[in-house]
Order: sequence, then structure tokens, then C-alpha cells
Amino acid sequence: MIRIRIDDVMWNSSGWDRERAIRRYRNRCNWLKKDRDNISHVAAIIVKDIQEYPETIELVKSGLNEGSLSPQLHCWEHVNYDDLTEFTITEHLEQSLDWFSKTLNFQPTIWITPWGSSGTPIMHTIAARFQLEIESTRFCIEPPHAVKLCIEHGNTNILHNQTVMDHWWKRGNHIPRIVEISRHGSYAAALEYDKENRKEKERIFT
Repeated sequence: MIRIRIDDVMWNSSGWDRERAIRRYRNRCNWLKKDRDNISHVAAIIVKDIQEYPETIELVKSGLNEGSLSPQLHCWEHVNYDDLTEFTITEHLEQSLDWFSKTLNFQPTIWITPWGSSGTPIMHTIAARFQLEIESTRFCIEPPHAVKLCIEHGNTNILHNQTVMDHWWKRGNHIPRIVEISRHGSYAAALEYDKENRKEKERIFT
């Protein structure tokens, strides 16, 4: 299974208006569920901000219910938790997990910390109280490198049991490429399908 983690769901980005932001993340979801047998979509949720995006909450609910998406905790607010007090960290986790329970009827098991933090000792202690495992960016693969590995090895086997990390607000053109190589079994087959079935301006591989 290839684990593709999409961070910052949903962050109020100055680069994207509301409509485009919702559409951009929806497109990620639609691509990633094309190959549920081989790809696990992990959504790292910013709990405070996603409440301003009811459409995205419904998208997460839908993906969770159909088994195409696993929502996990990113944070309550997108701040560096290394710098916060024990009281504030605890409060943020309590608020976040309460929202997960009431809104998604789901309890996350992973705290995907903002800014790639590996977590301070106190963060790990507090996370354990809530049965959360801290995950940083330490062992993640960036999408462009993931595609390069697929091309070098001819297929996506090299990515299995790995985490490919992206952000919804990035261009994201590498995600469909990973999905297509996985779906068709090899880079060569995905490339051939692309040429034979898509108009030139719609092709995923250029």
C-alpha cells in the first residue's frame, strides 16, 4: 500500500480563494480514490480552520464512509507546538479530538505535527495520553521524487509501505501520475494509456 498524505486540510491560503481551494482539494480526493487497492489517502486536518469549510468536511466524511480516506490530526491551529506550554497543547488536543468525535465519529491515531516537528518530550507524553502517535516529515517522500523513483524502477513497487507527502495548495500534478502508474501497473503502461485515451492538453504525462 502506498500512503499519500495531504497536509493542511483546510488552511486559509492567501493564494487561493474559497471556491478554488475547495475544488483543488476535491480534485485530490477524486484522483486518490481511483486506486483504493494500492493507495491510502491520509488527510491531515487543521481542525479550527476546516470548520470554515463545510463542503470540505462533507468531502472528508464521504471519503471516510466509503473507505477512500483516513482523516488524521494535523493540529488545532497551524502553529509550532514545540513552543507551546503543556496546558495549551493539552487544550488543543482535547478540542481537536472532541471535534473529530462529534463531527466525523472517528478518533485519529496519528498527530501529524505542523512544520515537520518530530515533537518535544512533553509533546510525546501528551500525545500518548490521547493514544496518538506523533508523525513528522522525517521519512516522507516529496511527490516529484516519488514520480522519479517510479520512472526509474518502472512501477510503483518502490513506494509501497512509504509515505508520499504533499499539500493541497500545491500544484499537485505529480499525484495523478503516481495514481496512474499504480493503476496501470507500470510507467510504460500508464504513459501508453495517457497517449491513447487523452487529448494532448489533457494528458497527465508531458
